[in-house]
Amino acid sequence: MIQRSRWLVLLAVCFIGSTPARCRSEMVDRVVASVNTSVITQSDIQRRIAALARYYSTQGTRAAPRSPSDLARESLEQLIDEQLLIERYNRAYAKNAAERYAERRVDAHIEELKKNLGEDQLMARLSEENQSMEEFREALIREQVHQFLVRQSRESWIDEFLLQPMSQNQVEEYIEEHPDLQSESGGLEIQLILIRVPPEADRSKEAILRAKAEKILIKARAGENFDTLVEAHSEHEQSKPDRGVMKLASRTTPFPEFAPVFDIEAGQVYPELLRVPAGFAIVKVKNKQSLFNAARRAMAVEKVEEGLTKLRSEATIRYDKELFSEPFQEE
Repeated sequence: MIQRSRWLVLLAVCFIGSTPARCRSEMVDRVVASVNTSVITQSDIQRRIAALARYYSTQGTRAAPRSPSDLARESLEQLIDEQLLIERYNRAYAKNAAERYAERRVDAHIEELKKNLGEDQLMARLSEENQSMEEFREALIREQVHQFLVRQSRESWIDEFLLQPMSQNQVEEYIEEHPDLQSESGGLEIQLILIRVPPEADRSKEAILRAKAEKILIKARAGENFDTLVEAHSEHEQSKPDRGVMKLASRTTPFPEFAPVFDIEAGQVYPELLRVPAGFAIVKVKNKQSLFNAARRAMAVEKVEEGLTKLRSEATIRYDKELFSEPFQEE
Protein backbone atom coordinates (compact mmCIF):
# COMPACT_ATOMS: atom_id res chain seq x y z
CA MET A 1 0.00 0.00 0.00
CA ILE A 2 1.22 3.49 -0.81
CA GLN A 3 1.68 5.54 2.33
CA ARG A 4 0.37 9.10 2.22
CA SER A 5 3.78 10.38 3.35
CA ARG A 6 5.33 9.15 0.11
CA TRP A 7 3.34 11.70 -1.82
CA LEU A 8 3.93 14.46 0.74
CA VAL A 9 7.66 13.92 0.24
CA LEU A 10 7.28 15.24 -3.29
CA LEU A 11 5.80 18.46 -1.93
CA ALA A 12 8.59 18.81 0.57
CA VAL A 13 11.20 18.47 -2.14
CA CYS A 14 9.69 21.45 -3.93
CA PHE A 15 10.97 23.73 -1.17
CA ILE A 16 14.60 22.80 -1.85
CA GLY A 17 16.27 24.87 -4.55
CA SER A 18 18.09 23.28 -7.46
CA THR A 19 21.78 24.03 -7.81
CA PRO A 20 24.41 22.37 -10.00
CA ALA A 21 25.54 20.15 -7.13
CA ARG A 22 21.99 18.84 -6.73
CA CYS A 23 21.49 18.04 -10.41
CA ARG A 24 24.80 16.41 -11.17
CA SER A 25 25.03 14.84 -14.60
CA GLU A 26 26.57 11.42 -14.13
CA MET A 27 29.42 10.59 -16.52
CA VAL A 28 28.24 6.96 -16.50
CA ASP A 29 24.60 6.10 -15.80
CA ARG A 30 22.98 2.69 -15.89
CA VAL A 31 19.53 1.17 -15.81
CA VAL A 32 18.72 -0.34 -12.40
CA ALA A 33 15.01 -1.06 -12.90
CA SER A 34 12.31 -1.05 -15.56
CA VAL A 35 8.54 -0.64 -15.57
CA ASN A 36 7.00 -2.09 -18.71
CA THR A 37 8.89 -0.21 -21.46
CA SER A 38 10.22 2.61 -19.24
CA VAL A 39 13.52 2.55 -17.37
CA ILE A 40 14.72 3.85 -14.00
CA THR A 41 18.39 4.80 -13.87
CA GLN A 42 20.92 4.89 -11.08
CA SER A 43 20.93 8.69 -11.17
CA ASP A 44 17.10 8.71 -10.82
CA ILE A 45 17.48 6.62 -7.67
CA GLN A 46 20.32 8.76 -6.32
CA ARG A 47 18.34 11.99 -6.76
CA ARG A 48 15.30 10.50 -5.03
CA ILE A 49 17.38 9.09 -2.15
CA ALA A 50 18.86 12.56 -1.62
CA ALA A 51 15.39 14.14 -1.64
CA LEU A 52 14.01 11.58 0.82
CA ALA A 53 17.00 11.99 3.12
CA ARG A 54 16.48 15.77 3.16
CA TYR A 55 12.77 15.33 3.86
CA TYR A 56 13.24 12.88 6.72
CA SER A 57 15.94 15.09 8.24
CA THR A 58 13.25 17.78 8.73
CA GLN A 59 10.84 15.39 10.48
CA GLY A 60 12.89 14.74 13.63
CA THR A 61 11.31 12.15 15.91
CA ARG A 62 8.13 12.05 13.77
CA ALA A 63 9.88 9.74 11.30
CA ALA A 64 11.53 6.43 12.14
CA PRO A 65 15.22 6.20 11.19
CA ARG A 66 15.82 4.99 7.63
CA SER A 67 18.80 2.87 6.67
CA PRO A 68 20.45 3.35 3.25
CA SER A 69 18.72 0.19 2.01
CA ASP A 70 15.35 1.49 3.28
CA LEU A 71 15.85 4.76 1.40
CA ALA A 72 16.86 2.89 -1.75
CA ARG A 73 13.80 0.64 -1.62
CA GLU A 74 11.44 3.55 -0.89
CA SER A 75 12.96 5.51 -3.78
CA LEU A 76 12.42 2.55 -6.11
CA GLU A 77 8.82 2.12 -4.95
CA GLN A 78 8.03 5.79 -5.52
CA LEU A 79 9.56 5.85 -8.98
CA ILE A 80 7.77 2.64 -10.02
CA ASP A 81 4.39 4.00 -8.91
CA GLU A 82 5.05 7.36 -10.54
CA GLN A 83 5.82 5.69 -13.86
CA LEU A 84 2.64 3.60 -13.63
CA LEU A 85 0.62 6.76 -12.94
CA ILE A 86 2.13 8.55 -15.92
CA GLU A 87 1.54 5.56 -18.22
CA ARG A 88 -2.09 5.43 -17.17
CA TYR A 89 -2.56 9.16 -17.72
CA ASN A 90 -0.76 8.99 -21.10
CA ARG A 91 -2.11 12.19 -22.60
CA ALA A 92 0.15 13.70 -25.22
CA TYR A 93 -1.20 17.20 -24.74
CA ALA A 94 -0.39 17.00 -21.01
CA LYS A 95 3.22 16.13 -21.74
CA ASN A 96 3.49 18.96 -24.25
CA ALA A 97 2.05 21.39 -21.71
CA ALA A 98 4.42 20.04 -19.05
CA GLU A 99 7.42 20.52 -21.32
CA ARG A 100 6.45 24.11 -22.16
CA TYR A 101 5.87 24.88 -18.49
CA ALA A 102 9.14 23.22 -17.45
CA GLU A 103 11.21 25.10 -20.01
CA ARG A 104 9.80 28.45 -18.88
CA ARG A 105 10.29 27.70 -15.21
CA VAL A 106 13.79 26.25 -15.61
CA ASP A 107 14.96 29.16 -17.74
CA ALA A 108 13.62 31.60 -15.14
CA HIS A 109 15.30 29.58 -12.38
CA ILE A 110 18.65 29.61 -14.18
CA GLU A 111 18.40 33.38 -14.65
CA GLU A 112 17.69 33.70 -10.92
CA LEU A 113 20.74 31.56 -10.15
CA LYS A 114 22.86 33.79 -12.36
CA LYS A 115 21.62 36.85 -10.48
CA ASN A 116 22.12 35.31 -7.04
CA LEU A 117 25.45 33.55 -7.65
CA GLY A 118 26.83 35.57 -10.53
CA GLU A 119 27.22 33.97 -13.94
CA ASP A 120 30.94 33.29 -13.43
CA GLN A 121 30.29 31.54 -10.10
CA LEU A 122 27.50 29.44 -11.62
CA MET A 123 29.68 28.37 -14.53
CA ALA A 124 32.51 27.54 -12.10
CA ARG A 125 30.19 25.27 -10.10
CA LEU A 126 29.02 23.55 -13.24
CA SER A 127 32.63 23.04 -14.30
CA GLU A 128 33.43 21.47 -10.90
CA GLU A 129 30.61 18.99 -11.54
CA ASN A 130 31.82 18.17 -15.08
CA GLN A 131 28.54 19.56 -16.36
CA SER A 132 27.66 21.98 -19.14
CA MET A 133 24.90 24.57 -18.85
CA GLU A 134 22.85 22.64 -21.41
CA GLU A 135 23.18 19.39 -19.42
CA PHE A 136 22.17 21.21 -16.23
CA ARG A 137 19.16 22.76 -17.97
CA GLU A 138 18.06 19.45 -19.52
CA ALA A 139 18.32 17.64 -16.18
CA LEU A 140 16.15 20.27 -14.49
CA ILE A 141 13.59 20.16 -17.31
CA ARG A 142 13.33 16.35 -17.13
CA GLU A 143 12.74 16.49 -13.39
CA GLN A 144 10.14 19.27 -13.70
CA VAL A 145 8.25 17.44 -16.46
CA HIS A 146 8.25 14.23 -14.42
CA GLN A 147 6.91 15.89 -11.27
CA PHE A 148 4.26 17.83 -13.24
CA LEU A 149 2.98 14.66 -14.92
CA VAL A 150 2.99 12.64 -11.69
CA ARG A 151 0.96 15.30 -9.91
CA GLN A 152 -1.51 15.72 -12.77
CA SER A 153 -1.84 11.94 -13.23
CA ARG A 154 -2.60 11.27 -9.60
CA GLU A 155 -5.00 14.20 -9.14
CA SER A 156 -6.82 13.29 -12.36
CA TRP A 157 -7.34 9.75 -11.08
CA ILE A 158 -8.56 10.99 -7.70
CA ASP A 159 -10.99 13.33 -9.50
CA GLU A 160 -12.37 10.37 -11.49
CA PHE A 161 -13.43 8.71 -8.23
CA LEU A 162 -14.70 11.97 -6.72
CA LEU A 163 -17.01 12.39 -9.72
CA GLN A 164 -18.59 8.99 -9.09
CA PRO A 165 -21.78 9.02 -6.98
CA MET A 166 -21.26 8.52 -3.23
CA SER A 167 -24.25 8.32 -0.91
CA GLN A 168 -24.26 10.18 2.37
CA ASN A 169 -24.62 6.83 4.17
CA GLN A 170 -21.44 5.51 2.51
CA VAL A 171 -19.47 8.55 3.60
CA GLU A 172 -20.88 8.51 7.14
CA GLU A 173 -20.01 4.81 7.51
CA TYR A 174 -16.47 5.56 6.34
CA ILE A 175 -16.15 8.36 8.91
CA GLU A 176 -17.30 5.98 11.67
CA GLU A 177 -14.71 3.40 10.58
CA HIS A 178 -11.91 6.00 10.42
CA PRO A 179 -12.05 8.18 13.55
CA ASP A 180 -8.60 9.56 12.70
CA LEU A 181 -10.29 11.62 9.97
CA GLN A 182 -11.42 14.04 12.66
CA SER A 183 -7.85 15.32 12.88
CA GLU A 184 -7.70 15.78 9.08
CA SER A 185 -11.00 17.57 8.61
CA GLY A 186 -9.33 20.92 9.17
CA GLY A 187 -7.10 20.51 6.13
CA LEU A 188 -6.50 23.61 4.05
CA GLU A 189 -6.18 24.49 0.42
CA ILE A 190 -3.83 27.45 0.24
CA GLN A 191 -2.26 29.71 -2.35
CA LEU A 192 1.46 30.25 -1.97
CA ILE A 193 3.93 32.88 -3.09
CA LEU A 194 7.50 31.81 -2.34
CA ILE A 195 10.46 34.18 -2.46
CA ARG A 196 13.52 31.95 -2.42
CA VAL A 197 16.54 32.64 -0.23
CA PRO A 198 19.64 30.85 -1.58
CA PRO A 199 21.41 28.67 1.02
CA GLU A 200 24.58 30.73 0.65
CA ALA A 201 22.82 34.11 1.08
CA ASP A 202 24.36 36.36 3.73
CA ARG A 203 22.33 38.57 6.09
CA SER A 204 22.39 41.49 3.69
CA LYS A 205 21.02 39.41 0.81
CA GLU A 206 18.37 37.85 3.06
CA ALA A 207 17.27 41.31 4.22
CA ILE A 208 16.84 42.43 0.60
CA LEU A 209 14.71 39.37 -0.17
CA ARG A 210 12.66 39.87 3.01
CA ALA A 211 11.93 43.46 1.96
CA LYS A 212 10.81 42.21 -1.46
CA ALA A 213 8.50 39.64 0.15
CA GLU A 214 7.06 42.23 2.55
CA LYS A 215 6.10 44.51 -0.36
CA ILE A 216 4.24 41.61 -1.97
CA LEU A 217 2.52 40.80 1.33
CA ILE A 218 1.31 44.40 1.63
CA LYS A 219 -0.22 44.19 -1.85
CA ALA A 220 -1.89 40.85 -1.05
CA ARG A 221 -3.38 42.14 2.20
CA ALA A 222 -4.62 45.25 0.39
CA GLY A 223 -6.71 43.00 -1.83
CA GLU A 224 -4.62 42.84 -4.99
CA ASN A 225 -5.49 39.78 -7.08
CA PHE A 226 -3.55 36.89 -5.52
CA ASP A 227 -3.46 34.91 -8.78
CA THR A 228 -1.71 37.86 -10.45
CA LEU A 229 0.78 38.15 -7.59
CA VAL A 230 1.57 34.43 -7.81
CA GLU A 231 2.21 34.68 -11.53
CA ALA A 232 4.38 37.77 -11.15
CA HIS A 233 6.44 36.83 -8.12
CA SER A 234 6.28 33.22 -6.89
CA GLU A 235 9.42 31.13 -7.25
CA HIS A 236 7.74 27.88 -6.20
CA GLU A 237 7.92 25.99 -9.47
CA GLN A 238 5.56 23.14 -8.57
CA SER A 239 2.53 25.17 -7.43
CA LYS A 240 2.88 28.19 -9.73
CA PRO A 241 1.13 26.58 -12.76
CA ASP A 242 -1.86 25.92 -10.45
CA ARG A 243 -2.03 29.56 -9.28
CA GLY A 244 0.05 28.66 -6.23
CA VAL A 245 -2.53 26.19 -4.93
CA MET A 246 -1.30 23.57 -2.44
CA LYS A 247 -2.98 21.30 0.08
CA LEU A 248 -2.02 21.13 3.76
CA ALA A 249 -3.35 18.02 5.51
CA SER A 250 -2.82 19.28 9.07
CA ARG A 251 -0.84 21.73 11.19
CA THR A 252 2.15 19.40 11.09
CA THR A 253 1.83 17.79 7.65
CA PRO A 254 3.60 18.39 5.37
CA PHE A 255 5.03 21.74 6.57
CA PRO A 256 4.96 22.53 10.31
CA GLU A 257 6.08 26.08 9.50
CA PHE A 258 2.58 26.72 8.09
CA ALA A 259 0.77 25.83 11.35
CA PRO A 260 -0.26 29.47 12.12
CA VAL A 261 -2.18 29.64 8.83
CA PHE A 262 -4.76 27.21 10.25
CA ASP A 263 -6.00 29.96 12.59
CA ILE A 264 -7.33 32.25 9.84
CA GLU A 265 -10.47 31.94 7.75
CA ALA A 266 -10.92 30.99 4.11
CA GLY A 267 -10.26 33.96 1.84
CA GLN A 268 -7.81 35.62 4.24
CA VAL A 269 -4.12 36.33 3.70
CA TYR A 270 -1.88 35.44 6.64
CA PRO A 271 -0.73 38.82 8.02
CA GLU A 272 2.97 37.94 8.38
CA LEU A 273 5.70 36.39 6.28
CA LEU A 274 6.39 32.73 7.05
CA ARG A 275 10.05 31.68 7.05
CA VAL A 276 10.33 28.22 5.46
CA PRO A 277 13.55 26.35 4.61
CA ALA A 278 13.58 27.69 1.05
CA GLY A 279 12.75 31.32 1.78
CA PHE A 280 9.83 33.61 2.62
CA ALA A 281 6.23 32.48 2.09
CA ILE A 282 3.14 34.63 1.58
CA VAL A 283 0.03 32.50 2.12
CA LYS A 284 -3.67 32.91 1.41
CA VAL A 285 -6.21 30.36 2.68
CA LYS A 286 -8.36 29.35 -0.28
CA ASN A 287 -10.57 26.66 1.29
CA LYS A 288 -10.99 24.80 4.56
CA GLN A 289 -11.89 21.15 4.22
CA SER A 290 -14.99 19.79 5.94
CA LEU A 291 -15.06 16.34 7.56
CA PHE A 292 -17.45 15.12 4.83
CA ASN A 293 -15.15 16.26 2.01
CA ALA A 294 -12.07 14.93 3.81
CA ALA A 295 -13.77 11.52 3.98
CA ARG A 296 -14.76 11.59 0.29
CA ARG A 297 -11.20 12.44 -0.73
CA ALA A 298 -9.77 9.74 1.57
CA MET A 299 -12.11 7.20 -0.04
CA ALA A 300 -10.94 8.32 -3.50
CA VAL A 301 -7.28 8.09 -2.46
CA GLU A 302 -7.87 4.52 -1.24
CA LYS A 303 -9.40 3.65 -4.62
CA VAL A 304 -6.32 5.06 -6.36
CA GLU A 305 -4.06 2.99 -4.09
CA GLU A 306 -6.07 -0.13 -4.93
CA GLY A 307 -5.82 0.75 -8.61
CA LEU A 308 -2.06 1.18 -8.36
CA THR A 309 -1.75 -2.20 -6.66
CA LYS A 310 -3.62 -3.72 -9.60
CA LEU A 311 -1.40 -1.88 -12.11
CA ARG A 312 1.70 -3.21 -10.35
CA SER A 313 0.39 -6.78 -10.55
CA GLU A 314 -0.19 -6.39 -14.30
CA ALA A 315 3.05 -4.55 -15.08
CA THR A 316 6.40 -6.05 -16.02
CA ILE A 317 8.71 -4.75 -13.29
CA ARG A 318 12.39 -5.67 -13.12
CA TYR A 319 15.06 -4.35 -10.78
CA ASP A 320 18.66 -4.98 -9.76
CA LYS A 321 18.32 -7.36 -6.81
CA GLU A 322 21.86 -6.61 -5.68
CA LEU A 323 20.90 -2.97 -5.12
CA PHE A 324 17.35 -3.25 -3.75
CA SER A 325 15.41 -5.42 -1.35
CA GLU A 326 12.05 -6.56 -2.71
CA PRO A 327 9.73 -3.55 -3.10
CA PHE A 328 6.14 -3.25 -1.89
CA GLN A 329 6.44 -5.68 1.00
CA GLU A 330 4.15 -5.06 3.97
CA GLU A 331 6.15 -3.80 6.95
